Order: sequence, then structure tokens, then C-alpha cells
Amino acid sequence: MNIYDIAQRAGVSIATVSRVMNGNSHVSDATRKRVLTVIEELGFTPSVHARSLGKGSMKTIGVLCADASDLFLAQAVNHIEGMLRLEGYNALLCCTGHALENKRRAIKLLLGKQVDALLLVGSQFQEAEDNRHILQAARQVPVVLINGTLHSGNLACVRLDHRLAIYRATQKLIRQGRKVLYLHDSLTHSGREKLEGYQQAIDEAGREPATVMRCAREVDSARTVSRRLLQAMGSRQVGVVASEDFLAIGALKAAKEAGFSVPDQVSLIGFNNSLLCQCCQPELSSVDSRVQQLCQEAVARAMDMLAGRTTERERILEGIYVGRGTTCDDKEEQP
Repeated sequence: MNIYDIAQRAGVSIATVSRVMNGNSHVSDATRKRVLTVIEELGFTPSVHARSLGKGSMKTIGVLCADASDLFLAQAVNHIEGMLRLEGYNALLCCTGHALENKRRAIKLLLGKQVDALLLVGSQFQEAEDNRHILQAARQVPVVLINGTLHSGNLACVRLDHRLAIYRATQKLIRQGRKVLYLHDSLTHSGREKLEGYQQAIDEAGREPATVMRCAREVDSARTVSRRLLQAMGSRQVGVVASEDFLAIGALKAAKEAGFSVPDQVSLIGFNNSLLCQCCQPELSSVDSRVQQLCQEAVARAMDMLAGRTTERERILEGIYVGRGTTCDDKEEQP
């Protein structure tokens, strides 16, 4: 949909639509109201019309992330900015927070800045129920969602298979005869996939019920929760799989404080393979979420869509297990 469709729907000329969008006074109130009603119904913003009128590309991509202090998201934004620069594009970043209304407002703001495409970084942008704002944006500019699974024209998704990654990590510890606990901090789209992977592995093992604990997004919270769980386990061999590296580090602190031997009595696997994994002792085993590869795939799809080239609309990568000192292996392998 573009300015021509708006003109046709409203029964006016393209020049009249342009005058309305530019606030020209030489338009009757009735005509102005009719055009604005059509624009609102279609969910369009002024940037689309400006571009259609021949003002050309701004060579700018809108990049959205929920929290730039998050290690994964910070890495992703850094990779994306550098990759876009190599393609001749600037990045315009919005840190939205987690509130849905703020995400909607940020998308509208970037479209109003005449960006050529949108990159939504992180599964936090896929809502459980209402994603109309994303689908609406994709009617105007190419949209690429990293770690989401929305399907629509002019929209591509690049994601890690979070369910499979946690499923394999859990299976690895189950095969060692351990009672496996799962720590997580959120139920975003990827968070739900991770939980499903853990539950599937536990169900297939058929030995013991799942033990899932949700805690605040901080090391000390994971430390407190893990201490209670480990005390309840007694002398049993325990495995801990965490949805984030810092949660696994909280569990590692609790295990060491309680006098458990790591990895003999307690084995731990984190997620993301962040720098934190090498900042604890013993170093943390983790699933590499392949942030650089995800960003490369996302930028490639955005460039394809901007150039009118056919592109794969969904790309799924597998996580890579990296074994370190918190598990009974010392090499990189698939769990």
C-alpha cells in the first residue's frame, strides 16, 4: 500500500493526498477528513508518503531493543550497527523497555523519521497476543525480527532454536544421572521456548517431575533460590540449567557456599555464552546463542528486501554447547 492506494481509496488525486500530508491549507475540511480517515484505517505514517513522493531513501535503518544493558542485546546492537555501516546505512536506535505501548510508540517514531527498514532485536518484541503494530509496520517498510516467529509479507524472522538448545542441555545432564533443575527469569517468546525444551527433556526421561524456579533478573535472586533448591536435594547429584548465564552464576555461588563440589556434585549450564562465563571460577559451561550470526542473517535479509530481491523469510540457527569447568567435560560439543 502507498500514496496511490490512499488516493484511490479516498477518491482524490495524489496531489491532494500530498497536500493533506504536508498540512497545505488549500484543501477543504471534508476532503482533508476523508483522506486522514483512510490513512488512519491503513495505519500509515507520513514517512511512507514522503518516500513515495520521490524524496528518496534516508539510508537509515531503525533498530529497536528493549534494554541496551542486557549483554545479548548490547552485543547484537553493536554488531548490527557495524554491519549496516558496511552496507552504507546508518542505524537509528530506540531502547523501548518492555511496556507494549512504549514499543508501539517507538515504531511509530522511527517510521516518522523516514527509516528505510526496521530491525527488532530480541524476542521481547513478539507479544503473546497482539502483534498488529509490527504487522502494520511491515506494510510500510521491510521489518526483520530477531528471535521471533511472526509471518507476514515484507517481514522476515531470524531466530535461534531456543527449545532445542535447552532440550539438549537438559538431556546432557540427565544422561549423567542428575536431577535437573531449571532456573529462568522471564516468559518472553524465547523464554517460553526454553521452558518447553526443558519440560520436553524431563517428560521424555520419565524419571522425576520437573523442578522449575522463576526468579528476578539478578544474580543474588538466583543465588537465593538455588540455595533453597540445593539444600532440598541433600547429597544427590544435581544439574542446573539456566535460561541466562548470570542466573547460572547465581546458582554456582550458592553451590560453592553450601560446600558442594562443582562439577562432581553440581553441574551447571548457562545460556548465551557471554563474557560472564569466563569471569567465574570454575568457568561456566553455556549454550552459545550465536548473536553475531543472527545479526548477519538479519541484516542480509533487510538488504535483500530493500533491493527487491527474493529472500528466505525465516532462518533458524541451532545453539552450540560450549563445555567449561562447571560440567564434566572440557571441550566444545553438541549436548
